[in-house]
Amino acid sequence: MPLKEIKKVLLYIEDEINNMKKINIDEMLLSKTQQLKSRGLKMSIENEVHINNIDKYLNDSSPFVRASAIEAYVNQEGIDEKIIQLLDDPSEKVRSVAVKFITLSGSANKALKEKISSDQSSKVRKMYIETLIDESISEDELKPFENDPNKMIQDLANAFLGNFEITEENLSSLNKKLKKIAIIKKLKNFDENDIEYLQELLNKYRDINNIESIIEAISLFPEDLAKNKLKEIIRDNAGKKRIFALKQMKKNIGYDNELIPTAEKLINSKDEDERVLGVQIFKSLKEPSTADDLRKLLKDPSEKVRSSAIDTLSSMMDYLVEDEVEDALNSTSTLLKKSALRAVKKLKLQDFESEILNLAFNHLEENATRIIAVGLCGFFKYNSAIENLEKIISERNSDGKLKLISAKALARIAPERLIEIYGA
Repeated sequence: MPLKEIKKVLLYIEDEINNMKKINIDEMLLSKTQQLKSRGLKMSIENEVHINNIDKYLNDSSPFVRASAIEAYVNQEGIDEKIIQLLDDPSEKVRSVAVKFITLSGSANKALKEKISSDQSSKVRKMYIETLIDESISEDELKPFENDPNKMIQDLANAFLGNFEITEENLSSLNKKLKKIAIIKKLKNFDENDIEYLQELLNKYRDINNIESIIEAISLFPEDLAKNKLKEIIRDNAGKKRIFALKQMKKNIGYDNELIPTAEKLINSKDEDERVLGVQIFKSLKEPSTADDLRKLLKDPSEKVRSSAIDTLSSMMDYLVEDEVEDALNSTSTLLKKSALRAVKKLKLQDFESEILNLAFNHLEENATRIIAVGLCGFFKYNSAIENLEKIISERNSDGKLKLISAKALARIAPERLIEIYGA
């Protein structure tokens, strides 16, 4: 069967799915309820659907619809006078969203910046300063807010300007991103003295969110300094401190075999999240000597731990996981079913056709599970799946992703049937 014809059919199906999305969005926009209109506008962004006469939604009677319309309008038309005019909208919600997109575009001149900075609503000014900080603008832009009437806005500006007094209470008043910024602004050289200063804060503070931000700041030091300090935290602490340090090490540095003893402790923890993290360390290292410990976790009472163990063992090409895969495919846990399906593909396990078919074509299963299972029907070229695949493809109301993966599966098993269905 010519590959060109198959590609043509698959492109047609994608167009068909996109057209159905547009029809659904158009129906939402015709609704009299503000929730459905707002959802339709947001879906138009997510699905890159063009809306005709979109500017009319900027004048909708509902501020929620007007606010949702701003991003959709900017995506289609960019920033223009119609968006600028919304800085005078009676709703502070609408003005806040307009401020965000005007600031992100960099199109605000001096007069507009002054207008926004003097808005009577602290919500609008807060949106402005948060967007400026997200864009890492020059400190001069934030100086007007040092003495803002609103204390939270003062704190935001001073945190970025480095004028913020680091105390546990003060840090607790900031959001996660600004905690990190406030801490980093207090560091001078990112050297051993600075890292010991952060260690002193760790020793004193009890707020778990502050502790997380301090450890995140430590992870941004030069690699050798950060790595040694994070390993020290992992070695000398338990609970959240250890978990935060391990997560930052994975994110910014990476795990090494020195962490195997830590992972061994974690998988024997009474805490489910710690056991999962221990498995993730083993997965990252792919060290064959850890396989026995991982196999024991296949009987763990936690579905999260068992699922992670299946994923890890299959990534290590350990075929002894096969018995547990069968149990997982027949379980009531979506998490276990998905990890088992991934293992079936990774290990190319041949004996689970009936289980895969059941998951693929049971409409009560979650869509994400069905999509993986349908993909496997194509991967293994199950002739027994053809009838149900054709049914999904032919039904008007089938989920778009499920329909497309079904078409791709059928193209692998019986491409001539796909061509016949669409008359290509």
